[in-house]
Amino acid sequence: MSISGAEDGAVCFTVNTVATADREYQPLLDRRFPRTEDEVPFCSWCNKICVGTNMWHEVEDGVQELGLIDADRMPILDPVICEACYELRQSAI
Repeated sequence: MSISGAEDGAVCFTVNTVATADREYQPLLDRRFPRTEDEVPFCSWCNKICVGTNMWHEVEDGVQELGLIDADRMPILDPVICEACYELRQSAI
């Protein structure tokens, strides 16, 4: 990914896909799945979820860690940037 300034003062993000992978269906990521009022921080950059203080896991592992495997309702995803991704982006600036 590259970040640059546009002539009009806007910020331009350019992203190139480097890999794709098939993953198992995760109700947590399905917008149509019923929700509770609880929130789970979800890193918008690396797509990991927070399962504790600064403990970030892949969605599949995080769902298991949070006991959501057979839940009939999922928490709301709260889009954030995790500390690792923040540090990586800061070092790129």
